[in-house]
Amino acid sequence: MKKRFSFTLVELLGAMALIVILAGIAFSGYSYAMNKAKESATTSVIKQIETALEAAKIKAGYFPASADYAVIKFTVDSSELLEKVEFGSTELSASKNKKLFAEFKKIIDFEAIRQNLNDDGELEDGFGGKIYYAFPGKINKTGFELVSAGADGVFAKDEDKDGKPDNDSARSDYYDGSERIVDDISNF
Repeated sequence: MKKRFSFTLVELLGAMALIVILAGIAFSGYSYAMNKAKESATTSVIKQIETALEAAKIKAGYFPASADYAVIKFTVDSSELLEKVEFGSTELSASKNKKLFAEFKKIIDFEAIRQNLNDDGELEDGFGGKIYYAFPGKINKTGFELVSAGADGVFAKDEDKDGKPDNDSARSDYYDGSERIVDDISNF
C-alpha cells in the first residue's frame, strides 16, 4: 500500500498567513510609490507655473495680483491653444495683461499642464485637489505662493476643513522650525 502525502490544516494556515503578509508588504510598497509619484507630479506642475511666472515678471515687471488664495484656471480656444489664464480675478490674455500673458505663454509647457486640468480648466495636483495661487503671499510676503493640500486633501491649520488654504495670519505657523508638520506641497 502506497502512503499518500497531504498537508495538515496548520501547514495550510501557515502558508496562507505568509501569503497575506507578503501581499500586505507589497501593497504598502505600491501605495507608497504611487503617493510619491503623485507628489512628484504636483511638484513638477508647481515648478512649471513658478518658472513661467518668474520669467514673465522679469519682462512685464509684476505678478498677477490675488487678494485671496485663488484657483488657477486655463482657457483654450477652438483650436485648443491657450487663450487665457486666470489667477482668481486677475486675467492674463491677449486683451488683458498682454505683456505678462505673452511671456507666461512663451515659458509654460501647456501640453504638459493640460493633463492636470479638470473639466472646468482648473489646475489640479496629482491627488485631484486644486492648486491655489496668492500674491502677495501669506507666508512668502515678498513673492507669490502656489500651494496644494497634498495627499490628505487638507491644508495646514485649516480649522474648518473647507479644502481651501486659510488666509489669516494664523497660517504663519505652517512650519515648526525646520521640520515640516504637514504634507502640503508649495513653492516656498
